Amino acid sequence: MFGQSLVQEGYISELQLLEEKRIRSVPIGQLAIDEGFLVPKDVISTLGEQVISGDRFGELALAHGILEQDQLRSRLELRQWRNPKVKDILVEKGFVSWKDVETEHKAYALELF
Repeated sequence: MFGQSLVQEGYISELQLLEEKRIRSVPIGQLAIDEGFLVPKDVISTLGEQVISGDRFGELALAHGILEQDQLRSRLELRQWRNPKVKDILVEKGFVSWKDVETEHKAYALELF
């Protein structure tokens, strides 16, 4: 993971990486509540089942008929759009410079191949 690579190379701290993950993690259930597709009770019961089954939240919500396919698709698209890349968040927060990100990203990409 690129974020972990930045930690290992000393560009950012573990705490800064956790902050980045917190910003990027917008649960589908929360997005569905925000749009009025689901109520908290539905999300809580689905999350409870998710813990037991290990299935994805969206799959369970579809199976139980509490979320429609187009609603799930739009929430997934919104989450993708709202979730900026790790490097964008880290630079925006001032944790690391663009120059350092570019340098480390090139090194990280080379390690993958």
